[in-house]
Amino acid sequence: DAVLEKIGLQMTDLFSDAKPEPKATIIATYDYKDEKHNLLFQVVRYVPKSFRQRHKNGSGEWVWNLDGVRRVPYHLPDFMVFDKVFLVEGEKDADTLWNWAQPATTTAGGASNWKPEYAEYFLDKDVVIIPDKDAAGYAYARTAAATLEGKAKSVSVIILPGDKVKDTTDWFEQGGFYEELLTLEQPVSVLFEQDKP
Repeated sequence: DAVLEKIGLQMTDLFSDAKPEPKATIIATYDYKDEKHNLLFQVVRYVPKSFRQRHKNGSGEWVWNLDGVRRVPYHLPDFMVFDKVFLVEGEKDADTLWNWAQPATTTAGGASNWKPEYAEYFLDKDVVIIPDKDAAGYAYARTAAATLEGKAKSVSVIILPGDKVKDTTDWFEQGGFYEELLTLEQPVSVLFEQDKP
């Protein structure tokens, strides 16, 4: 260690197979807005895949937390005017559906971050949940469905077909189309009838 310090090297410099950690690069930002289109906060997506959240302080500077910030579903002011809305896990999947002119939303923070108060935004709406096809995705869908019962006008679910399909974006990228998606809608009870996804 003393020799390495003297010549300005580190232990990892001695091994040719040591790889530096890749630098995280922002590839997308997702704006979360209130009912009047005012920005509340952003979710920032990086490569390698990771997410952070930030909001602007009174001086217009980014603060990398959501302390004291109101949480709302993604695309809130956009989907409010529709009777039917898709609930997916992740902003990318929500945007994929909007690209097909279909109102869709999600919530910030991943599969474990559905909050019961979000159900208030879906009053008298037909909600179609499309879970990611993994344990966390199904848990998120079940939690949301249980909270939406009695608030939403109806709650149904779409379980995407295909062994290689993990989420909504995968399904469309593998040749799925919107009209076919509608034929996959099932009663929400399907979510609770299986022990595993």
